[in-house]
Amino acid sequence: FTGYDGLTVVDGTTIAPRPLSWALDGASTYRYQPGGTSIASFAQTVNLSPELRSAPTRLTLKTGSVDNGNLHVGANTHLLVDPLGSIELESYRQLTVLGTLEARGGSIRLARPARFDNGDPVAYGDARQSQSIYLGSDSRLLANGATRLDAATRSYLEAGFTPEALRAQGLYRGSVLGGGRVDIDAGLGYLITREGSVIDVGGASDVVNVATALGRG
Repeated sequence: FTGYDGLTVVDGTTIAPRPLSWALDGASTYRYQPGGTSIASFAQTVNLSPELRSAPTRLTLKTGSVDNGNLHVGANTHLLVDPLGSIELESYRQLTVLGTLEARGGSIRLARPARFDNGDPVAYGDARQSQSIYLGSDSRLLANGATRLDAATRSYLEAGFTPEALRAQGLYRGSVLGGGRVDIDAGLGYLITREGSVIDVGGASDVVNVATALGRG
């Protein structure tokens, strides 16, 4: 999303991109549909879990004007993407985060560019140099590790199996992601982090089954 003259995520808002997919489950006649038939007439839209999708989600919020408008993420907000996904906030002027940005094992980037996309420098006067990237006392930038299960394990869980039952059968499989990264570039301004704000790129721990030479583990 780009707001040319500013962009505000109002207090209490949650933004969590969830792409829709076409599913042919239960559409046994799809093989016999004539060419040109709308897929919506025989398939259904579903919201797949992250493990069943081909790529993690991304979220980008930007402002487009150098002279007007700030980027403000309000209190008690939650911007959330899939594990290994990315969140990017960019503003030529003031950039304020009072809520939570969450990209487990992925990347979070906050930037006040010192140059335009074409490479020309942004003219910073005294007033603009006083602007900042501001992280409020309740802000959370979370790129810490997480468990990313494989598609089969996620399907078992959605069918009602418990993690304990799957571990006992050697079927609780996936990977434990390390911490991701948080990049902050305040340009020619300042970075202000209030006491209580959190930037977390720590690791994670879990117990998953790993295939061995015997085919189980």
